[in-house]
Amino acid sequence: MNLNAIIEFIKRLFISVEKVKSPVIIEESKEMKVYKIGDKLSKHFSYDEMTRSQTASRNNIDNTPSSEQVNNLIALCDNILEPVRIHFKKPVTVTSGFRCQELNSKIGSTNRSQHTKGEAADFVVNGKPTVTEVWKWIIESDLDFDQVIQEFGRWIHVSFKVEGKNRHKCSIAKKVNGKTKYFHYTEEQIANKEYVI
Repeated sequence: MNLNAIIEFIKRLFISVEKVKSPVIIEESKEMKVYKIGDKLSKHFSYDEMTRSQTASRNNIDNTPSSEQVNNLIALCDNILEPVRIHFKKPVTVTSGFRCQELNSKIGSTNRSQHTKGEAADFVVNGKPTVTEVWKWIIESDLDFDQVIQEFGRWIHVSFKVEGKNRHKCSIAKKVNGKTKYFHYTEEQIANKEYVI
């Protein structure tokens, strides 16, 4: 055996010993929590109220969100709905939360709706304050919302994005000559209270 062969043999021996010495790290698989009816997404908001739909029930539509969509719902609850609930000290009723694409199409909504991502909810605060007062509080607050729409004086649509920058888009939806018209306001107009309810 020549010197080069001996050196090569020693190298291979050293490498195999090192491999045995090195600990094998097995990454533990993170178990995804499976949410079900009765589970809480935040202190005051449950999985079922953020996913239930009479239209889905009537039409046998499976309105089960993915884990990513549930995470978006949790962020929406934590960042928007909980602060609203805490500020007004009154229960908040979610009239529409997550909507799968099939359900969203069934009710005639656009396929770009943030409801399909778990990023949006329609809600009212029980009793007083009015829908307009809640809308005004949100747009004048420090909440990092993506958009908030006061819809026909009957409910609030609000959204929050985990990924990307929230736009702080403020709007009012009204019926004008039988058609829905959106009135949009800039942050400067909001700051100067230059909006018409």
